[in-house]
Amino acid sequence: MYRDHPDLSGFWEDKEGNLIKRRKLPNGQEFDVVKNYPEKEELFGYLEGMAEDIEYKEHIGLLRWILAYRVG
Repeated sequence: MYRDHPDLSGFWEDKEGNLIKRRKLPNGQEFDVVKNYPEKEELFGYLEGMAEDIEYKEHIGLLRWILAYRVG
């Protein structure tokens, strides 16, 4: 997932708060792609009470993060 401020030009927000962007494939087909950018605290909140040994690692140079956890 992207970190810091991704380029959100061309995105729109649906009624649930999802960011959506239309993508066109080389064959001409078009798809709406959902792109969400949760913060670390939000991710941990989703897993609260369901996961253990949660690890969050940021890869600044790649503008990505990785979340790993164990389910009891």
